[in-house]
Amino acid sequence: MEDQADKFAAEFLMPAVEIRPYLKYPSLGKLARVKTYWKVSIKALIYNAFQLKLITPSQYRGLNVNYSKAGYSKGEPFPIEVEEPRLLPRMIDYHMRELGYSLADMAKLLFLEPHEVQRRYLGRPQLHVVK
Repeated sequence: MEDQADKFAAEFLMPAVEIRPYLKYPSLGKLARVKTYWKVSIKALIYNAFQLKLITPSQYRGLNVNYSKAGYSKGEPFPIEVEEPRLLPRMIDYHMRELGYSLADMAKLLFLEPHEVQRRYLGRPQLHVVK
């Protein structure tokens, strides 16, 4: 089951048809540049090149050895920026402001706790006058 999950994730993030040209004749330097475009780890690129049979088992082992020697196991170069959703907060705000959904309604729809919806998507808590 884990193998199936790995294959699904690889195809989802790096469709074979599209990534194949980027993985031909890989080196750590080339894969570091490819990483910045595809936004996946160098380790994932090495593994994918092997799974797509673009490198031999000995090349796969060699790339992994070089990966470790370069210290990438402790942290890869060119960190991948975490993408922040831009449309979802606007959608949540619209549903609450225009359609009358409550914070609890949105939390239930998103399978989150209300405080998580507030923190992740709505920013600072709304202040209300208490009488």
